[in-house]
Amino acid sequence: MTQFTITGGPEIERVLREMPRRLQRKALVNAFRAGANIVKKDAQSRAPHPTLRKAITVARGTTRNRPNKNTIMMIALRKPASSLAHLFEFGTQERRQRNGRFTGRMTAQPFLRPAMDAGSPAATQAIARVLKENIMIIARQLTRGQKISLAKKNRIF
Repeated sequence: MTQFTITGGPEIERVLREMPRRLQRKALVNAFRAGANIVKKDAQSRAPHPTLRKAITVARGTTRNRPNKNTIMMIALRKPASSLAHLFEFGTQERRQRNGRFTGRMTAQPFLRPAMDAGSPAATQAIARVLKENIMIIARQLTRGQKISLAKKNRIF
């Protein structure tokens, strides 16, 4: 598990707590998606097969088994490539089918874990930058009485 620290965390947390819950989620999801996209692009460049490269995506989900149902961002693979990804990432041993046919061995060609390890610092910086921008946009729109939108056209940075 990759860990990171953002300076100014208590201030950001205080500002987020003062916002309505719906706006908090909007700002955070948008920021975490920006960070996840950096890791996604790195994973795509490291993918050992074109099918895997095309299947890598950023997905949003929830932790259903937790009481507060937090929203999470994941680097995921779309089907049918998702059924092959673990074989490339971890490799396989020599294997034989039931009829005795030898199906070979795959050496590990990791692409997701190295992308996560290498992309974490850049993703962390992107999350902090986008979160700061989102908070400023939301604050500006709230003070003007505008509808809240985090679209790129509203960014002044």
